[in-house]
Amino acid sequence: MPRPNGGVVGPQKTGFSTTPTGIITITDLQLTKVSTYVISILLIGGGGGGGGNDGGVPGGGGGGGAAVYGDYTVTAGEILSIYVGGGGGGAASDGGGVPGGSGGTNGGGPGGAAGGTPSSGGGGGGGGWSGVVSGAAYIAVAGGGSGGGGSNEGIANDVNAVGGGVQNNGANGTSFTGGTGDQFGGDGGGFAGGGGGYYGGAKQNTSTGAMSGGGNYSAGLTSPTTTNGNSASGATGASALSPVFTGYSGTNGKGGNNTQAGTGGIVLIRYAGAVQRGNGGTYSTAGGVSYHTYSTAGSFTFTA
Repeated sequence: MPRPNGGVVGPQKTGFSTTPTGIITITDLQLTKVSTYVISILLIGGGGGGGGNDGGVPGGGGGGGAAVYGDYTVTAGEILSIYVGGGGGGAASDGGGVPGGSGGTNGGGPGGAAGGTPSSGGGGGGGGWSGVVSGAAYIAVAGGGSGGGGSNEGIANDVNAVGGGVQNNGANGTSFTGGTGDQFGGDGGGFAGGGGGYYGGAKQNTSTGAMSGGGNYSAGLTSPTTTNGNSASGATGASALSPVFTGYSGTNGKGGNNTQAGTGGIVLIRYAGAVQRGNGGTYSTAGGVSYHTYSTAGSFTFTA
């Protein structure tokens, strides 16, 4: 009997026997296996960290991570490498030369330090990218949000940090790494780091204050949907996206408020049936659907 995913039902024999004590034993059982299977994948990048404060003046909030989702046909024995973007670090406050926030795991750009004198806040770190890779081929990448600028910067704190996928200030190249924010020259807050992504986001521009999130990629998915991350609103970090993907509800990829770190991203793999057909991540079932959830790096192996 043909299977909708390209597999064929093999011969099934189930022989039962009983022991003298009445215990039933299975002597032969062949499970149905398939050679290919359609899975759905959701990726959300990490949120950017917030900039540091200068006295009572808050630094800028971080931008939100982007979301990418769609279908992918996996083959028996195929191993998918899973990468999950970390949230950018929040920056230190109220000091000469205080450090910026750390870049999120997977390419988030570190924030720049505050000026040397007398007292300001550092720049927030960019969020990292989340991705799925088969061998050397990238299937999909969701960009991380940019960090928020440090307080007392004058030209940047009133510029809202942008989300993953928003690259109006340009890219940092093709190395997947967001730009490192500069230290302010003089009395002022540090500049924010760019988000990690398929094209890393540019650091905060020292003349315009603009910054970029990490770029998205979805060419390896069938019927992909891509949503850029939300922008921050002043000192308030960007809100998390709510992608329409059955089985997901969370706040992954939220931008950090001033001084606070952004939240990390996530990768979620979903397929029909409550029979486990792959290994990796945290496995669960609900409503006849299987899920593999990744909050840190790992792999997914399709076992048929």
